[in-house]
Amino acid sequence: MAVFESYYNDFYKELSKIDMQNNSFSKIEDMLPKLYGNEEFLDIGCGYGSVSYELIKKGFSVSGVEINNEALKVLLDRGFKIYKKDISESLNINERFNIVLLLDVLEHVFDPMRLLEESVKLINRDNNDINAGGGVYHN
Repeated sequence: MAVFESYYNDFYKELSKIDMQNNSFSKIEDMLPKLYGNEEFLDIGCGYGSVSYELIKKGFSVSGVEINNEALKVLLDRGFKIYKKDISESLNINERFNIVLLLDVLEHVFDPMRLLEESVKLINRDNNDINAGGGVYHN
């Protein structure tokens, strides 16, 4: 079992439930670019998806990177496309996204610059629609 998988499925399990109850879309709403409805999001380390779930309810395509087994079940039920990944390792995701979210994540990894570099690689650079946003957003 990877280091982060053990951490998130054992030690952090209860804390992530508390975190879920105290997070909402309002946390990121003001920092996002103008949205046009066709953006595809990737939420890295999304937990139970409490912040980005509102995007799904608004009709956006949202994928999540998570390792917590309990959270993965909730994410599937909420309509997320999920990637079970240890964010301390290479993400190896072939899909590209308009907007990548790193919300309360960087402080949990040993090498935050590596995760930022991985995140930038996941931005859709072939997007011809200048209004479709783009970038990595973290708080």
